[in-house]
Amino acid sequence: MRYKKSVIEVKIRIDPVEGWGYNPSDHVEMLQEMLNSAVHHYKPEVRLLRVVWERRTLNSDSTAQQGELV
Repeated sequence: MRYKKSVIEVKIRIDPVEGWGYNPSDHVEMLQEMLNSAVHHYKPEVRLLRVVWERRTLNSDSTAQQGELV
């Protein structure tokens, strides 16, 4: 039997202060655990593809992507 897979992009702001959420792997592990507990039978896989910098504008909540790290 063949299966299709959903590929979903999730963006989470990294905490600038050391502790939980400072490392991108914290978010990967959290999402993997959440999906495993909710839909383990669908065999979810969470991978970090890249880390990007963003610049916040002063006047609004919009952001501008500056570059990739990973």
